Amino acid sequence: MDNRNKTLRIAGGIVVLLNIILFFLPVAKYEQVNYPIETYSQLDYVVKVWSEDAPYELPVSTGRVVWMLVVILLPLFLSLVAGIWGMVGRERQIVSSILIFMVLALYIAFVCSLGLYFPSKYYTRDIAGSGNLICSTAASILALITLLYKGQETEEPAIVQIPQVRELKQEQIEARYSVLAEDKKEPLPKEQTAMIPPYVPGVPKGVMVGLTGIYAGAEISFQDGECIRLGRLPNNDLVFEGQDKVSRNHCYIKWNGKEKSFVIKDFSSNGTFVDGSEDCLPQNIEIEIPIGSVIAIGDEKNKFRLE
Repeated sequence: MDNRNKTLRIAGGIVVLLNIILFFLPVAKYEQVNYPIETYSQLDYVVKVWSEDAPYELPVSTGRVVWMLVVILLPLFLSLVAGIWGMVGRERQIVSSILIFMVLALYIAFVCSLGLYFPSKYYTRDIAGSGNLICSTAASILALITLLYKGQETEEPAIVQIPQVRELKQEQIEARYSVLAEDKKEPLPKEQTAMIPPYVPGVPKGVMVGLTGIYAGAEISFQDGECIRLGRLPNNDLVFEGQDKVSRNHCYIKWNGKEKSFVIKDFSSNGTFVDGSEDCLPQNIEIEIPIGSVIAIGDEKNKFRLE
């Protein structure tokens, strides 16, 4: 999603926040001959709702208090939340848009019922009521455009981009690790593992050699401090497509060149096994693995030797 969506959402947040300013502006005015014009804002209504000199002639009632809470204070609070959320929230959130639509509905109810609590025989309407409708409508239009714009933008990548990313990732794996297997989705036959030379103890080289599976024959060299991630998802460094025993994000292997040691941290559900052990490595803990160890990723189908 580009910056235009975020700009529209910020603009909608700013517009809906204008309702807070309108809360202090006149919503109704009372005119008498030879007397100055008296104006009343929504704030005046809230402050004087229990007062005897309230700016209306109706007696105090539950309905009047409920009207104040529902169509004056509630949309004011929602305008504040929607405005702040729209400006500081993430581009993909839609909560601010929903709140803006609610604000519009409440202010429509406010304007439509205004004559009940500021009787037209005594009062005429002023700027605030119309201003609330204009600001809420404008903010709702911006929120609607934001939602529609986002829906159009997220459609294409699922069809066009994902295959390209998958192809590029496969090319990078082949170029970096010189995988000898021609078909990456099927494990090599067991007889081909005999072509891999046996391990000869010596100076640690920081190399991971594929023994079985789709990376059989590959020699994967580590840089000092380099961390290589293994799993089925394409965002891993070694991708195991079609391998059911390998988790989406299975584990990572790190080489410490100064200490000449390998470290493995496992995240998988089927486990990572060392030197044929029946017990898998503990999850979410970095474990140092001795040089020359053979690790199995998920099961025996994908094995590597650490040299």
